[in-house]
Amino acid sequence: MRPHRWVSFAVLTAPTVWMAVLIGTTRLAAFPRRGANSWFISAVYMFGSVICHQRPERSFALWQAQMPVCARCAGIYMGAVLAAGVLWLRASSHQPSPGGVRLMLSNAALPTVITLVYEWTLGTMPSNGWRAAAGVPLGLSITVAIGALLLAPSTAAVQSSYTSVP
Repeated sequence: MRPHRWVSFAVLTAPTVWMAVLIGTTRLAAFPRRGANSWFISAVYMFGSVICHQRPERSFALWQAQMPVCARCAGIYMGAVLAAGVLWLRASSHQPSPGGVRLMLSNAALPTVITLVYEWTLGTMPSNGWRAAAGVPLGLSITVAIGALLLAPSTAAVQSSYTSVP
């Protein structure tokens, strides 16, 4: 059964809203005003600490303030934003096979795996730009997979359209 349209809307807008919250929070943290936004900034950074290691040397600094997530996580979220935009512009009735989804996700994880192997074998950390770029395909493919499942017509609706008599 196809989820309600508001569920699809929420899932596809969530990456954009989250990325805006991350950038906006970093901006607020860079120019703090006493008490005005401190609870919000603290909440976002605390939530970020649950999903990310937040190591300063692995995070982007915007306006001389560290982002609430590391560069790789920021790249994953940016990939999700790009995919959500593409899915909004071009809703497809094509539903990928489970094998196709697995292949897409494993290929998308390769850049991240390569950066990890590079770091573990050479003992040097790739730049934050490389780490973010490696995360983009992963975020993009995860969002495409979720979006394809949400936006594709249900199998029952497709089958009934073939069996209905005019």
